[in-house]
Amino acid sequence: MLAENPKRLKGIGATINVAGTIDVTMNGAADAVRGAENCDLYGPADQLNIACDWSYGADGSAEARRDFDALKGRLEACLPSPLERSEPMVYTEQGLAKAAQDGGASYAEYLRNREVLEEYEQTYELGNEGEHALTVSVNLERDKSDGSMRLRLDMERD
Repeated sequence: MLAENPKRLKGIGATINVAGTIDVTMNGAADAVRGAENCDLYGPADQLNIACDWSYGADGSAEARRDFDALKGRLEACLPSPLERSEPMVYTEQGLAKAAQDGGASYAEYLRNREVLEEYEQTYELGNEGEHALTVSVNLERDKSDGSMRLRLDMERD
């Protein structure tokens, strides 16, 4: 994803592994992203976006945190600089009302119940003239309504 020449991205793919989860692959081999429950791949004509997530029940807090730390560590081992901690957005009742107006009541309810526990992000300029960039974000969140947790990864190259 950090390659200056977009032609070097041709080896990126996804494989359903033995456990029935998804590994993002590079030339057929599993890379930093392994065991995802769901992955969406978009592109690559103008941009490439890989978005993956992992779900955990209310009793999976320790496993979710372990997986978050492992994924973040594998990603940072491949990146030119560490991901930076981001402060999560805090929604006021006025903000939630606006979200309901713009995205519907279910979206506002999702935001109300979403608690971001960890969030890291970084943008890396690619090429000598910065004509492309790779943005990587990884976060861990809890659903306050049922205690379930979700680990999310988004890598977007434009």
